[in-house]
Amino acid sequence: MRVMVACASKHGSTRELAETIARVLEEHGLSAELVEMDEVDDLSGYDAYVVGSGIYLGNWLKEARRFIDAHAPELARRPTWLRTCPTRPAAD
Repeated sequence: MRVMVACASKHGSTRELAETIARVLEEHGLSAELVEMDEVDDLSGYDAYVVGSGIYLGNWLKEARRFIDAHAPELARRPTWLRTCPTRPAAD
């Protein structure tokens, strides 16, 4: 099974979580590819999706909302897991 792990991250914590998810999937014998949402044009070739976004001001990041809107039909046809990760403020 080939899994796309797509993330939108403002400060990096969501990307760190996505990297961990991809690594654990690989450790369990799946093929996982970590991608940035704004770089994805085509979802074909994947059997399942893990889609995550940081939360900023109570909402998913814009690129994540655009990704879901653009790919909703394909995401609905395959196993899809959505996740959130609170965005932490930048260090002063």
